[in-house]
Formats: sequence, structure tokens, C-alpha cells
Amino acid sequence: MRTHFLFLTVVWSFLGSALVLFGPLSVDIGLFLFLGALFISLGFLWAPKKYWPYIGCIFLGASLASVTIQTHNKNWQALPEEYEVRALPVEVIRYPEEKSFYQEVILSRRTCEENCQKILWKAPLEEIVQVGESFLFSCKPKRIENFSQDFDYRKYLEKEGVGFECAFGQRGEVLPRTVKGYFFGVLGKARSFTEKALARALPEPELGLAKGLILGGSGYLSESLEDDFKRVGMTHIVAVSGYNILLVAGFLLFFATMFGFWRKWSLLSAFLGVAIFVIFVGAPASAVRAGSMAGLSFLALLGGRRSMGFVVLSVAAFGMLLINPLLLFYDIGFELSFLALVGILFALPEETLKEGMIWKIGAALKTTLWVEAFILPLILYYFGVFSWFSLIANMVLIPFVPLAMLGSAALVVIGSWMPMSILVIITFPVYGVLLGVISFVEYFGRIPGIAIEHLSFPIEFLFVWYGALTIVGVLQLQSNKKKWYAKAFVVSR
Repeated sequence: MRTHFLFLTVVWSFLGSALVLFGPLSVDIGLFLFLGALFISLGFLWAPKKYWPYIGCIFLGASLASVTIQTHNKNWQALPEEYEVRALPVEVIRYPEEKSFYQEVILSRRTCEENCQKILWKAPLEEIVQVGESFLFSCKPKRIENFSQDFDYRKYLEKEGVGFECAFGQRGEVLPRTVKGYFFGVLGKARSFTEKALARALPEPELGLAKGLILGGSGYLSESLEDDFKRVGMTHIVAVSGYNILLVAGFLLFFATMFGFWRKWSLLSAFLGVAIFVIFVGAPASAVRAGSMAGLSFLALLGGRRSMGFVVLSVAAFGMLLINPLLLFYDIGFELSFLALVGILFALPEETLKEGMIWKIGAALKTTLWVEAFILPLILYYFGVFSWFSLIANMVLIPFVPLAMLGSAALVVIGSWMPMSILVIITFPVYGVLLGVISFVEYFGRIPGIAIEHLSFPIEFLFVWYGALTIVGVLQLQSNKKKWYAKAFVVSR
């Protein structure tokens, strides 16, 4: 009996139970525990004794999910709807995000005794706020309110630890920065430096796409261009930082392999590249989670035969959900990162002696298809846009996205100091790639019938799709006369 099988049983029992207890199809915890105890008792009575450890692990995973969710709900439901703070020491822990009439500033208490959740301050646009700074803050925080029946905004912010909002706060005396504040301040300056360097090198709308690829987020695109990206099914390259992280990792792996690096050094370069990228973009929570999952998977693959990508990926998801179960349904970056990594693991080629450009292109094409098969249904579910053209668009544009990211990153390095006469020449290839991506998206995105919009897909659609896709993946691995997990092994030679 393999120990990691028992551990995986606990992990997947936890994930499945959290899905049932905390998702759109959630059931009452008491009913779930009763039915679970009934079926597990029957299992102990009728199943052979060799299966009893697995039944016990199922019980343990389900119990952990129940306790985690109950504890989380109890802590957050006990919060007051409104309270008042005066001269509260706080620090800005996220780069302020500008909206139409205000800017969103996330404040964290420097000392906390009660109501320790972060505060969303809707500061005036003219207020100059920098990430990492500390000051005294006075206001009447209120619980986050939902503004739509279709979207649980309270839960969405709750996953980031934000429990209250304040529209009329007043900033007081400036306080010395903490160590964490200095770190956030450096990250904020790095982000500002990136934006200024790119703005010096590129015009709009190419500038918006470059910012989206490097920093993550579709907010840098114009509304019409963002709609075109949605219609051709390419929003994921700029909408979620997790996908950008995977692009960085995939880019580093590809070029390390092309330059003849051993697999061990290729994976190590991907791991380091992901860590640097997460820090560079300001280390937002979604990027940290996605980077952690990708980094752990790459470290697992570095270990050789005994390190299994599927196992480590499952354990990473288990650990994150054990700490914050809201990630399962209110963090699309977490979901996309997990599913894309699953697709990569299913597509991993075996250790063979095959070489040559044709084989490498075929392997890259296979990986792209698997990743798209895992992430596109989720994008369809969240954004409600079905683009029959999306597979073609991804096949055509995905090879150019890493080049656009690499070129944009190079412009960040040289864009702030190089003379304009030389910068214009160096910028031209990067500008050409960005212009090509935008022109493709704009041309096809405005063709009538290229996408069916305003769709509403039930959660059952995802269950059926991913269940069927997993079965296909398992059968594919078994077709090589190996156990289902064997392709997750990467042997260091």
C-alpha cells in the first residue's frame, strides 16, 4: 500500500467535500455529515479490509473540509455590520486601483485585537496614496455589500481578507514604515517604473496590451478592445495573473530546452523565473497563489522519479484551501492556474530519444490543446461568451504571446534610459508583435457571429466536462501500459 495514495485520498476527499459544502450546489453541512457517516459505515461493513484505510482517509478529508468551512463561516458571520475607528494605525498593502470616481485602497491594521479584517477604503482620486505607507486612519467601516444577485462581491473580497469598506475615511498622521511596508514600497516603485518605461517606448493600444501581459489585468485595455478579446476567446492572456505566470514558466522551459539545458536546469530556471515575476508585478495575492502552485509543481518535477506532479499539485491546492476555502469558487486565478497545470501534466511527453523541431512543435501543440481544453470551459462559465473561433485564435496567437511578453520585459529594462532615437528602432519588433496580436483580435472580434454572448451555463456543465476530460487523460496515460500517474514523473538525467 503506497503512502502517497492514502494521502491523496485525504486530499481529494477534502477537495470534493469542500466543493459540495461550499459551492453553488452546496448542501447543509449536517445533512452532508449524516449521509457521509452512513455511507462510510456501510463501507466499513461491506468493503474488504484492505480498503478500510482508504475509507478512513475519505472520512478524514471530509471531516477536515467540514471543520474548515464551519470555522470560516463562524468567524466571518460574527463580524459587526458597522463600527467606528479613530486614529487607527494602518498600512497600505496593495497598489491603489483607480475607478471612475474613486480609487480602491486596501488597508491592513498594524495592531489588531478585534475586527482584524482588512478595510477597503474608497479614497478620492486626488488623494495620493502609495503602497507600503502607514498612517492613522479614522472612519466608520461597514460590512461589504453585494450590488448584484449574480455576483457575491462580499465573498469575493472576503477571500482576500477584506471584510469592511469605508467611503468617507480621513487620513491622519504619517507613521514610520514597517519592514513589510518597505517591501511593499519597493514593489510599488517597481510597478510604477514598469509602467513609465513601457509608456516611453510604446503608444496605445499596444501599451495597454504590454502592461496587461507584464503586470496582469485587462484594465489597461480600452473597453472596445477588451470586448474584442472576449469575443475571440483570448481574455485569459491578460485577465488573470495566474495565466501570465504559466506563460512565463512555459516560455522559460521552452527556451531552456531549445538552448540545450538539461531538464533539471530548465525546470529550475522556470521556478526562479516564476518567483521573480511574482515579486516584480507587486506580489498580489492571486499571483502569489498561482506562483506557489506552479513553483511547487516545478520543484516536484526536479526531484526525479519519486516526485509526482499530480501529487504535489493536489497537495498545494489542499493546503491553500485548508487556509482559505473561498479560493475554490471566488478566485478565478487560483482555478485557472490549477486547471492549466493539470493540463500541462497530462500533456507532458515521455522521456524519449526523439529530437528535432517537428517533434518539439508537436509536443508544444499537444500541451496547448490540453491547457486550452482545461481552461476555456471555465472562462466560458465565468464570462458567458462562447467563441467557436477561440481554438483557432489560441492556436494562432499563443505562440506570439511569449514573444510579446519577452519583448515587453526587455523594454522595461531599456525603456527608461535609452535615447529615443535608438529606442524606436529596438522597439519596432516588439511593437510589430503587439500590433499583430491586436490587429488579429480587432479584425476577427468584430465579425458578426464570431461569438455567442450573454450565455449562462450551469455549474453541472463544468462537472460533466472536467469529469470526461479527466477520464480521457487517464485513459491516455494508461494506453502506454503505465500507471495513471506515471507521466507526472520527470526523470533527471
